Amino acid sequence: MFPFALYSSLDMDAVMWLEDYLSKWDKILFFVCHSQDFMNNVCTDIVRLDPTYKKLHYYSGNYDTYVQTRRDQDMVQMRQYEGAWVIVWLKKMGPIVGS
Repeated sequence: MFPFALYSSLDMDAVMWLEDYLSKWDKILFFVCHSQDFMNNVCTDIVRLDPTYKKLHYYSGNYDTYVQTRRDQDMVQMRQYEGAWVIVWLKKMGPIVGS
C-alpha cells in the first residue's frame, strides 16, 4: 500500500517523475488517491471494495474507463429495478379490461 498523502505535498516535477515511474511498474500496487489525472496516467486496473456486499470488484482500464463502466452498470441496475417495480404495480392493479 502506497501512502498517497505524500502525493499532495510533491511539486509538479516530482509528480511527473512518480507518474512515469509507476506507469512502468510491472507489479501490483494498491493505493488511494484523489487525483483522477494521476490515476488515469498510472492505473491499468481498478479494484473497488463494495461496502454493502463486502466484495471486491475488478475493472480493467484506467480511472475514466472505471467511471464509465460503473455508470453503465448503475444504469442497467436502475432499469432492472424500475422494470421490476412496474411489474409489481401491474400485478397489484389486476387485469386491464378494454372498453
